[in-house]
Amino acid sequence: MSHKPPGSTSSSGSSAFGAGTFYNVFDFSREELIERSTIAGQIRPLVQKFFLTKDQVSAIVEGIKSVAQLSDVTLLVIVGWGLVPFMKLWYDKLVADATPRTTDSPSISDDKAPNSDGTQEFRLTRPFEKTKLFHFFNTLSELAKLGMLVYLADLVKIFLLGAGFEIPKSNRLTHVFSYVIYTIWIFYRLSVVKGYVLSKMVKRSRADPGRIQVINRFADAGLLVLAVFVLYEILNLQMGLALRGVVAVGSVWTLVVSLAIKDIASNFFYGFLLAASDRIYEGDSIQLSKSGFKGQVYRLGWLETVLRGSDDIMVTVPNSELLGNHISNLSRIRICQVYQTLRFPYSDVEKLPKLTHDIKCEIRSTCPSVITDGSRPFRCFWTNFQPDHLEVVVDAHFRIKPVGDAYWDNRQRVLQAIDRAVKDNEMKYHGI
Repeated sequence: MSHKPPGSTSSSGSSAFGAGTFYNVFDFSREELIERSTIAGQIRPLVQKFFLTKDQVSAIVEGIKSVAQLSDVTLLVIVGWGLVPFMKLWYDKLVADATPRTTDSPSISDDKAPNSDGTQEFRLTRPFEKTKLFHFFNTLSELAKLGMLVYLADLVKIFLLGAGFEIPKSNRLTHVFSYVIYTIWIFYRLSVVKGYVLSKMVKRSRADPGRIQVINRFADAGLLVLAVFVLYEILNLQMGLALRGVVAVGSVWTLVVSLAIKDIASNFFYGFLLAASDRIYEGDSIQLSKSGFKGQVYRLGWLETVLRGSDDIMVTVPNSELLGNHISNLSRIRICQVYQTLRFPYSDVEKLPKLTHDIKCEIRSTCPSVITDGSRPFRCFWTNFQPDHLEVVVDAHFRIKPVGDAYWDNRQRVLQAIDRAVKDNEMKYHGI
């Protein structure tokens, strides 16, 4: 009876630590072990699937021929990529060269040129991209392009199935894909229509642009939430338990994610409050109490607000920090103030009463927006003794916003009025 040393092979070529030992350790086959691995042993089989046999190629070609129709593809390509350029060409060549019309004829454009015979010629000056005709045909074009995308998805599915790929619920996959992309497109078009309606509201009713921006932001948020809900229902209905499994896994991470995005959620909440509070709009000039920063609201976001200073430097402020400040909206203030402290030598003490009267008269005559009805102070008084000079205070209010060129022009006129009164009284400022 012969004995084989350890490590020697049998006549069948298998190791002494061979198939028998494998099954003694594992209770499944080698094929099942490969299926249970993540990457190990998976790469070569995946690559080999792309090396198609003649039978697979024939099957794939027959499958594509059975579902693909040249007339369908031609129609989708023509409508998707040729309809809008053709209509633009037709519009530019035929419609834009409109024939002369009489004054009683309906006008398509405001571009009117009188002719020698008393008629008036109307020509279409509006670009094709801004006509309702363009939006109609562009909608058809987008639908055809999406249809072509779904068509290609069907052909790709046939190829993958013919190559031996296992696609879970392959009979529903392309249907779900079509539902998803068309749903996203519908909500995109709703967003476009929403923007068009709001722009018309601004033009026709002269609504506050800032309030329209707030409505636009909330409408976008509502459309987004509705779109997510609809997509969830589509996937849940079509894919069934697969989606529930994803949701179940996601719920495990809810606490972790909530802790990680605590600051983001806080800023988003404050952004919601900021938009709903109607405190500031894009384009408003504001001043922050803590830092004293003055600037214009360049962009009002859900998480942060971008402010532009007078030096055109953009400053990004988190919404939570912005609401923590006392905000002065200078754009909504209708009254501004010009306050000046003047200093004169003691030698001019006898001239001060007449000077204060003349300064008020000069301001009244120079600045018609000055408030003199008593609702706001309009003062010019000698107010104090100082060791080496006398103090005169000028305090005037005007019906002008405290921002913009109008404010600075008015302030300059006030200073010029003060200076004229000082010169008319033959006085000099202290220290000059």
